[in-house]
Amino acid sequence: MTARTVALKIHLYLGLVTGLVLAVVCATGALLSFEDELTEALHPERYVARGTGERLPLDEVVRRVGAALPDVTVGGITVHTEPGRTLEMPVGRGDTLYVDPHTGGLIERVVYLETGFGVVFALHRWLLGDDIGKLIVGICTLAFVFIVITGVWVWWPKDRRQLRKRTRVATGRGWQRLNYDLHVSLGIWTAVFLFVMAFTGLQWSFGWFNDAMHAVAGREAAPSQKPEPAPRAETASISLDAVHATAAAAVPSPWYRIGLPDADGGAFAVRVLPDDAAHHYASDVLYVDPYGAGVVGRDRAGDRAGGAQLRLWFHLLHFGTIGGWPTRIIWFLAAALGATFPITGAIIWINRHRKRWGRRWRAWRARGEAGDAQSSGGSTSASRR
Repeated sequence: MTARTVALKIHLYLGLVTGLVLAVVCATGALLSFEDELTEALHPERYVARGTGERLPLDEVVRRVGAALPDVTVGGITVHTEPGRTLEMPVGRGDTLYVDPHTGGLIERVVYLETGFGVVFALHRWLLGDDIGKLIVGICTLAFVFIVITGVWVWWPKDRRQLRKRTRVATGRGWQRLNYDLHVSLGIWTAVFLFVMAFTGLQWSFGWFNDAMHAVAGREAAPSQKPEPAPRAETASISLDAVHATAAAAVPSPWYRIGLPDADGGAFAVRVLPDDAAHHYASDVLYVDPYGAGVVGRDRAGDRAGGAQLRLWFHLLHFGTIGGWPTRIIWFLAAALGATFPITGAIIWINRHRKRWGRRWRAWRARGEAGDAQSSGGSTSASRR
């Protein structure tokens, strides 16, 4: 048995076993490619303030929300630089309040996992099955890495003539040839992108993969300590608006996510995205003195340890946000096509074995008919005697 034959069998049987899960993961991944844009387009009322006039002080907004919803604990507040935007307040894992900055009134409370995209996300990450589903997705994703590698190995063109043939989808030559080209040709075009998606996606399924990342890139440093300014009894803690103004004066950003201080006080942590950020996830954290001394610390994205940096780049590569809109469109198309490959591959396998199955079926049926005839003949002879 040649190495190519072994690779083909690995590609075939892993694809047949994991195909359904991989089709779901790829299809949901494609849907999630433009989640933010689609969510804003489908729910514009969630992001547009309805009130007019002066904005309320942020502390007053927090107070009104707390009075209206005494059962929730507001963890922070996001202020967008774009005028007319609502304020966003996280109140739990995946729960967000959208609040009018002019009235302090609640526009909508969104529980992410109960939204349409939340269900798509849960399917993509753990098949709606928590730890068991997460493990299944992880195993199938790991298998997908080998499926892509063996597929390229088996079908990679040997010369320029075969390259032209293998990278084109032939039409007008029957549906079986069309299905074959949809699997092989489009598979070659998307192999690199699918491999990157699968390989980087392993970080969400396996702890050992994250440990390996840190071993390669350097163990992540201990979390930066929030500066603890010495309290001054004669000075009251500054307002949230002052915290926002201090952060905005220090670093221009499209948004400012202000974390509310703990019961023991301490500096305010404000997450910002600088104009010169290397990518969408390269946000910094500013620490603002609660007594008005300005920014007393800054956790820069570029200063984090190698393991943390690698994890950020894996996020970018997995979601396709590393190159802006062109890359995101390519990632979307590759993921959408990835959902079709288990189907077209299964059809290729069925077509190749259909004649053999037909011969076996006819032989089995003939043996059955012969047995019935022999049994019928024996019964007739016995009755005559």
